Amino acid sequence: MSLLLTLVVSCNKPEPEPVVEPLPFAISDTLSRIDSLMQHDADSALIMLMSFRPTEGSGEISYKFNDNYQSLLLAEALYKTYNPQLNRYKNETFQETSLQDAMHYFDSLAIHYPNYDDIAMFSARSHYMNGVGFYENDSVIEACKEYLHTLEIIEDQFDEKQLVGYKAKFMALTYGRLSDLFSAQFMMEASISCGENALKYCMINPPSKYSISNTLYRLGKQYDKIGDTDKTQYYYSLALEKLPDKNNPMYRDLVASLALSNYQPGNNFDGSLNSLKTIAKSAANEREKLTRALSIGYIYYAEHKYDSALAYFRPVFEVRNDMNLRIQAANYLRIIYDSVGDNFLSNEYANFIAKHQTARGKDHYLVSRLSDLYKDYNSKKKEDESIKKLNSAIKTTLVIFVIIVLSVIVTIVIIEKRKSNKRLYAERQVHRINQASMAGRLKHSNNEINQLRLKIKGQDFANSTGYRQEVSTLEEEPICILIMEIVNKGQFKSHIDYSLYRKYSLTKQQLSALKGAINRHNDNFLTKLIKQYPKLTKNDLDYCSLYILGLTEADVAALMQRAYNTVCYRSRKLKAIFGMNEPLSIILLNLANNLRNNTLENK
Repeated sequence: MSLLLTLVVSCNKPEPEPVVEPLPFAISDTLSRIDSLMQHDADSALIMLMSFRPTEGSGEISYKFNDNYQSLLLAEALYKTYNPQLNRYKNETFQETSLQDAMHYFDSLAIHYPNYDDIAMFSARSHYMNGVGFYENDSVIEACKEYLHTLEIIEDQFDEKQLVGYKAKFMALTYGRLSDLFSAQFMMEASISCGENALKYCMINPPSKYSISNTLYRLGKQYDKIGDTDKTQYYYSLALEKLPDKNNPMYRDLVASLALSNYQPGNNFDGSLNSLKTIAKSAANEREKLTRALSIGYIYYAEHKYDSALAYFRPVFEVRNDMNLRIQAANYLRIIYDSVGDNFLSNEYANFIAKHQTARGKDHYLVSRLSDLYKDYNSKKKEDESIKKLNSAIKTTLVIFVIIVLSVIVTIVIIEKRKSNKRLYAERQVHRINQASMAGRLKHSNNEINQLRLKIKGQDFANSTGYRQEVSTLEEEPICILIMEIVNKGQFKSHIDYSLYRKYSLTKQQLSALKGAINRHNDNFLTKLIKQYPKLTKNDLDYCSLYILGLTEADVAALMQRAYNTVCYRSRKLKAIFGMNEPLSIILLNLANNLRNNTLENK
């Protein structure tokens, strides 16, 4: 009993504080002051960094740390002063250490000193700045990896309740970067998700006085892109409400965006137009004037008031130093002149657009890679959260169990004192019988569970007796029966993360057995198929085998443990190889019939 009491006490005892060993180096006070200064005066911080000697402090280890610390601060100072990351400074008193070296150095330190929160933050900051550098060089995938790894470092090191102060600000900046990155690739769902997280941390500690409004504005623009007018107007209005002052470009952008969102052809024409014209009068520079002119011209264009629209679009088109605005104006001018029958001018503007407009639209490979990265990050995050919840639940269950056991033991002790030896013996006999019965039922139940697990995950079809039996149709093959049982049991959904279906995945042996069964019942169909279509890979044949069974993309994604978007991309690739656009199940069945008929004719 004393042991059980000890267990209860230990389960309720708070977690011991981690042992923090002293660091074997000294952090330069000068660099610490520069770090603090950079939060409000990055220009001065950059000047101080250029004149700082990393030899300050004593010892080689201190030198190495401060050298890398200075490199990280330099990257951040260049970023905050709008200098490109490649613009590094060197002089006689300052020898540069690359950000990559600093990043790996801080990663190594974080492994050796896991209880130092500051070291983890140095590591996260270096990955964030490395992502900034990648994005400046248009390496979008690498930038995304770095931003997501930044989040992982912080989320692994800190609980949600610890993400306050500078850490909350840093999380807001990182999620904001990801939101903009996904938005640029038209990945609205991911952009909105990151934008909402950025807003959550902005509300805890905003990076600047405009950051809450700016984040709300960006969320509104994402909803505007997907055509959700209600949420668009909600976020635009809320961004205006949170804006601390009106004498800034963001206020004018918000008013203009809200006016365009409120406008519908034939409705609210005067209100939207007046708002845009009022804002245009306060434009701070020539580009802003042209941007407002483009918005006003659009209102006239939507109302079919082409003469008024032309008066706004033409000046925008004539500007020479902003090709993006010129292309937008040219597109409206082309449509207007085409509508009034002036083919000559319409063609002139069409030719201009064709000549100057760069290719736009989604890079499907890029979007697929980014989507997989974000899904993997979310899956890992959910898995980590589940483990934490499970550990907490186990701990709570253990406490309850121990208390129950204690109560039962105390009750039994009381009963033992009050009952006679004869009755106690009888009760023990009954208890033994019940225990034996329960053990038998549990053993039988465990055998059934093990048999089911063996059937679904570990069955070796190449050696099983059922495999060697002759069957008349493909559907009667054991592997096909098993796969259909898995599909019927799993009820797989496309919107659910594939990794949650990991226990249903097929092994290489099972896929091999499926292909063998298809070849036996369809005159070596898969062997002939890859000869007829040499662009097919061996991996493609795994997908073809599953589609022959009539499975959906969601089923294939779960069984193959691939993202749903990846499976859809593979499906489109296979259709392109076959030169057909019907469902793959129909395409493959028709191909099998055709190959079988050709074989019979040749005979």
